Amino acid sequence: INPVKEISRRAHEKGALCVVDGVAYAPHGFPDLKELGADIYLFSLYKTYGPHLGLMYVKKEFFVKMENQSHFFKEGITRSMLTPAGPDHAQIGSVSGILDYFDTVYEHHFDEQALPSQRNRALNRLFRAQEKALMEPVLEFLRSRDDIQILGPHKVDGRVPTISILPLNKSLKEVYASLTQHKLMMGMGNFYAVRPLKDMAIPAEPGVLRMSFLHYTSTEEIDQLIAGLKVAL
Repeated sequence: INPVKEISRRAHEKGALCVVDGVAYAPHGFPDLKELGADIYLFSLYKTYGPHLGLMYVKKEFFVKMENQSHFFKEGITRSMLTPAGPDHAQIGSVSGILDYFDTVYEHHFDEQALPSQRNRALNRLFRAQEKALMEPVLEFLRSRDDIQILGPHKVDGRVPTISILPLNKSLKEVYASLTQHKLMMGMGNFYAVRPLKDMAIPAEPGVLRMSFLHYTSTEEIDQLIAGLKVAL
């Protein structure tokens, strides 16, 4: 989890803009953009339980300076300027389902009436606590192994439950094939993170083995994951 607020502050001190790709963080709790101070924040809504549609927040003071990508007569109409072919009305309409989901989860766990921003913070804390509880046994197991490399923090603090590893004694494809036999849907590849992998001297192909989970993952599924890793590694 990157210190976006601090990064934004430092960027602004130098007269730069701060653009944040939140695709890996947003699924774990929508960020408070005013708190972060980013000038542009973007992610994919399919990561947050919605349609396959991109979302980009831009501070209005910068939006009006951006080059119009749409019809010339859409100049200055901010909702249209970055959509060359016009909006996908069906997908935009379905975005409200995300709000329905978050409202339902909130009402299931909390009785207090609250503003949307307050609901969001409450759910953020709720999701984070559950994800940390799920992540701890996975990282504890991975830390106990000397036949893998964990990429990123080895503890739950400072990370979301998107964990990538490199097997050291077996090929990535061999481990991946074994995990699929244990009915584990994991990922193998570079996940568009080619530059970070390059910076860490890790080949983009075959890449890394990635396991991801969310607040609704069950403890039984975590047990299944660890059991599968024990055999595959």
